Amino acid sequence: MRERFGRFSAYRRVILTTDGFALGEIAVSVPTQTEMFLFVLKLMADGQKRTRAQAKEAIRQHLGLTSDDCGLKTSSGVRVYESRVGWSISYLSRAEMIRAVKRGLYVITDFGSTCAEHYSDAKAFSSFL
Repeated sequence: MRERFGRFSAYRRVILTTDGFALGEIAVSVPTQTEMFLFVLKLMADGQKRTRAQAKEAIRQHLGLTSDDCGLKTSSGVRVYESRVGWSISYLSRAEMIRAVKRGLYVITDFGSTCAEHYSDAKAFSSFL
């Protein structure tokens, strides 16, 4: 199932001490925001209606995010992967690739289905957006 969503790049998070010295770095497997757009669109391509919470959980399971990955937070305290899934839903909705069938419940559109079939590379998809 991991293949279906395509590949994503890992990035590194530097571990700092309180005085600012780097202790080391670890690889984190959270897709970038532009990669997450395509992950969410491919997830929605099955035609099921999903809430944001359901999409976040499905993406977390699909990517096999570890507790370290899930613990990574933005400066405002939001989990990085949850933030990226949420923004992807908002952006794809504005691009009319998914739509809200009622408040907080989303489904893919015909345009979104066409895009999901056509694009397999996150870089090409983000340049299309």
